Amino acid sequence: LFQQHLYFDLQAGFEKVSIHCLGRNLDIFSLPGVFCHGRIDHGARIFMDYLEFIPEGNVLDFGSGSGVISAFIA
Repeated sequence: LFQQHLYFDLQAGFEKVSIHCLGRNLDIFSLPGVFCHGRIDHGARIFMDYLEFIPEGNVLDFGSGSGVISAFIA
């Protein structure tokens, strides 16, 4: 039987998205298969515009995408 070996170059797969929010710049890198790979989804963008109104404290991110919200909060 012929066995095919698949190879994926992680470095070549990364895609960078630069965002500006609340006076700060942030670069996010994601891989194919990640939710909203190569872009910031509309819901996250809206949420990030209102982060300044959220009181300080603990934050929980369920990690459903590239981590843009957690990276921005950090």
